[in-house]
Amino acid sequence: MRKIISILLTVLVLFSLFQGALRENTVKADNQPIWPMFRYNAQHTGRCPYDTSNNNGTLKWRYQTGSWIFSSPAIASDGTIYVGSWTDYSLYAINPDGTLKWRYQTGGGIDSSPAIASDGTIYVGSDDDYLYAIGGSFSPDFSISATPSSQTVTQGNSTTYTVNLTSVNGFNSSVSFSVTSSLPSGVTYSFSSTSVTPTGSSTLTITTSSSTPANTYTITIQGTGGGKTHTYDVTLVVQSNASALHRFEFSPISSSKTAGTPFTITIKAIDQYGNTYTGFNSSVTLSVNKGSIAPTTTSNFVNGVLSNFSVTIPTANTGVTITATASGKTGTSNAFDVNPIITASAGSGGYISPSGTVTINYGESKTFTITPYSGYKISNVKVDGVSVGAVSKYTFQNVTANHTIEASFEKEINQIVIVLQVGNSTFTVNGEARYLDSPPIIKNGRTLVPIRAIIEALGGTVQWSPNENGVDIILGSNHLILQIGNPNAYVNGVQKFIDASNIKVYPEIINGRTMLPLRFVAENLGCDVQWDPNTQTITITYGGY
Repeated sequence: MRKIISILLTVLVLFSLFQGALRENTVKADNQPIWPMFRYNAQHTGRCPYDTSNNNGTLKWRYQTGSWIFSSPAIASDGTIYVGSWTDYSLYAINPDGTLKWRYQTGGGIDSSPAIASDGTIYVGSDDDYLYAIGGSFSPDFSISATPSSQTVTQGNSTTYTVNLTSVNGFNSSVSFSVTSSLPSGVTYSFSSTSVTPTGSSTLTITTSSSTPANTYTITIQGTGGGKTHTYDVTLVVQSNASALHRFEFSPISSSKTAGTPFTITIKAIDQYGNTYTGFNSSVTLSVNKGSIAPTTTSNFVNGVLSNFSVTIPTANTGVTITATASGKTGTSNAFDVNPIITASAGSGGYISPSGTVTINYGESKTFTITPYSGYKISNVKVDGVSVGAVSKYTFQNVTANHTIEASFEKEINQIVIVLQVGNSTFTVNGEARYLDSPPIIKNGRTLVPIRAIIEALGGTVQWSPNENGVDIILGSNHLILQIGNPNAYVNGVQKFIDASNIKVYPEIINGRTMLPLRFVAENLGCDVQWDPNTQTITITYGGY
């Protein structure tokens, strides 16, 4: 029992001591700076004790750091705001009025809030794995700079630099400017203002004379004020005022030209200072790195300029440059392509597409289509004068030179050839077998045939007139009328003998079939008739257009 009571008393004493320590820690925490930790005060309440009821939300000021800000700022008792920046690795100390007090560059990005110790030391972590303790005092200072850092001037002329004064750590004294370096012969200087306060500037004017030697010089600018002295060097390039021809300069030539087609170029004579040399009034010689150019000699320049001079490069090429040469000086144009051309033409009876002079990008392909008109067909296609046959399309592949393509056409003849044989009911039309009602026969020295199948194969018509025992045959513009047993016939309204030497030759009905004299009918319809006595074969050729 005594052991239990002893344990309980010990627990009560320890708890009392712990409460006292907790109260002591709380009091100490209340005396800590209000923002030593990221987003929280010392008591981790997340609330600031300062009154913002009079803050109307308008912008007081804004300060731009050199990179992103990932952390909350820390505020010292003197009102200085400390904040870290990321990619410029810097901790910024900003005055309450929003001006820069100082900047410290660490070795890495800062993404945590700084903490401020009671002695004023600032602690901040960096992405380079280091914790930095930043302390000590800063003395006011200044720096000077000048723009541009280099100037070029010809003898006897002036040039200027803008000299800038920058305050460091609150420097606010006036600074006097002067040039401390030895000046070249004939050179003088002046400042628009010899005394400047931060963050002011002054214009430095450097004046040369005609006797100043052409050379490159270093001019040292000195600033003195507030017990501090700093210098800044600029470069002065003095050029001779006696200019001379140095080179030639082409105006840019567009990326592509056409072989054999004139285009214009513009060239300037340039002196040693990069200016137009107006004293050049002669011609130049032109050359190209690939192929040839015409003409090879230009007309005279006028005050150093040759404007819109016409030249021609006859052959296609890629990466062509033009070089101008005179008086031992040269100049070369930009590179450009000279595209090939294809000249396409067609004779009567059809057309080619595209036609005329066709420009092709260097190295590309081009297809031409040849089309005959109705009633015509392609006779031949020639490429560069050589026949490629009666093709309807032709493609030039990887064109790097000029070419020609020409198409010719001819009338299309729809020819029908019929072959018959005496005693054979089978005949052919352009090689295709067909059949007659009865075979051809020879009577009175003439071949008689059942004519309907033959006329219809030729594209004509046959009509039988039973009342007149007559036959009407029409093929194209020809009209024949024949009558059974009549040696006379009508051809386009004109009466003719079927065979003037043999009046026994006339249409007959044989074995129930109307048989007509083949040669008379065929020839009067515009056909050619050939007889082969050895094979007793008749060949009829009809050529319609």
